[in-house]
Amino acid sequence: ITMLVVVIKITITMLVVVIKITITMLVVVIKITITMLMVVIKIMISISISKRMTTVITIMLLMLERIVWMDLFTYLCQIVLRKEVQRQLHQILASIHQRLGSVQYFFVIR
Repeated sequence: ITMLVVVIKITITMLVVVIKITITMLVVVIKITITMLMVVIKIMISISISKRMTTVITIMLLMLERIVWMDLFTYLCQIVLRKEVQRQLHQILASIHQRLGSVQYFFVIR
């Protein structure tokens, strides 16, 4: 019984660590993508390309950002977590992602 408790505690701490790492990684990735976006937008403004082009480019960048996001998460899940936990986390992430995505697209299109 004590062994079980220890194992559970260890897995919980591992999960917490993994989640913290993923969050920091995500923050870094998002920061990088945002800076890239800003740079691209500034360049676009300086070249004075039409608005539609800039929107297309921003949408493309957002898509890229999402792909990076998902890849990072799956990679970390595969390394550390068991299959079941991985699946649950993926479901959670997918739902969060959908919400975020619609919001992002709404803003980009407007």
